[in-house]
Amino acid sequence: MDAIGGICSWLSGSGELFWVSGKPGSGKSTFIKFIADNTTTQKLLTQWSKGQEVILAAHYFTIYGTPIQRSLEGLFRSLIYKILSQEPTLIRKVLPQRYKNEKIQEPWKQSELQSVLKKLARELVHSRLCFFIDGLDEYAGDHLDICETLQDLSRSPCVKLCVSSRPWNVFENALGGDTDSKLYIQDVTRTDIQQYMKTMLRSHPCWDSLVSEAGSDKADSLVQQIIDKSSGVFLWVTLVTRLLREGLTNDDSIQDLNRRFESFPSELEPFFRLILDSVDPFYRDRMARALLFSLHAQKSLHIQMYMFHDREYEEEDYALGEPERLIATLQQRTSQAARVFRRERLV
Repeated sequence: MDAIGGICSWLSGSGELFWVSGKPGSGKSTFIKFIADNTTTQKLLTQWSKGQEVILAAHYFTIYGTPIQRSLEGLFRSLIYKILSQEPTLIRKVLPQRYKNEKIQEPWKQSELQSVLKKLARELVHSRLCFFIDGLDEYAGDHLDICETLQDLSRSPCVKLCVSSRPWNVFENALGGDTDSKLYIQDVTRTDIQQYMKTMLRSHPCWDSLVSEAGSDKADSLVQQIIDKSSGVFLWVTLVTRLLREGLTNDDSIQDLNRRFESFPSELEPFFRLILDSVDPFYRDRMARALLFSLHAQKSLHIQMYMFHDREYEEEDYALGEPERLIATLQQRTSQAARVFRRERLV
């Protein structure tokens, strides 16, 4: 059974817990969101529920979240809120004391939240629950503990859980026992990565000359090594392909390209370090500042912001001058934008 067929079978069948595994940057979160929001998922779950309503709730752990967002308490709060938002008539049943009490409520305890979640699973006589929980590796507590908690929750006959994490031993041991209820993300992305690699390399003007000189077997072998080493991490493949295309531009031989490839770390973090270290030291301060304000931006920034940043290096106090001095002509803006794009290539 193929990877997608496996999760489709799980959604429509009697399986309790499904585990999606992959390295950072491999697309686990994107995959979980796609499945959770896809209309086909509801149709498949209806087969499992035998026509009963299925309530979906999702929670996404992230290393950038607040402490409560990365805790079991935050997970329980999130799931309970999303269930009761869809079925408000259950509030009186599962929270009778809090529903009656009009005074200031006592703080929630984790044990109470866990009890409420289990009670919801029992009270949903005409409905069923399906939870999508992403990023178990970003959970701030004991990873084995959260695995056991979720497994206990999934044992309810009206609950399904789809979870994702990095391929750590703790998750493999706790969640990876059933081959029909797990998916390694690289099994899904391998074909797409292969197609991307071939398209990007074959479209380079120097690729045909390289193949003619080295032979198609050696060229295909290089592509295959990259696919195998990627472990499904599309971002890693994109970065490797970009650097290999630069090698092709410089008329690298197949041996040169192999040496380039062998020097690339297989993990993203050291790979990013390699890329940053390759930037001319003269531009590193400027690059660091640009990355910082891009990181803190709440949305994609207009190129004019980068133009202003570039100008700070020419005139540190220019923003304190008269407003008229900040207004550039169309020709000036076009020229400045072109320069920003050229500088971007340096990093």
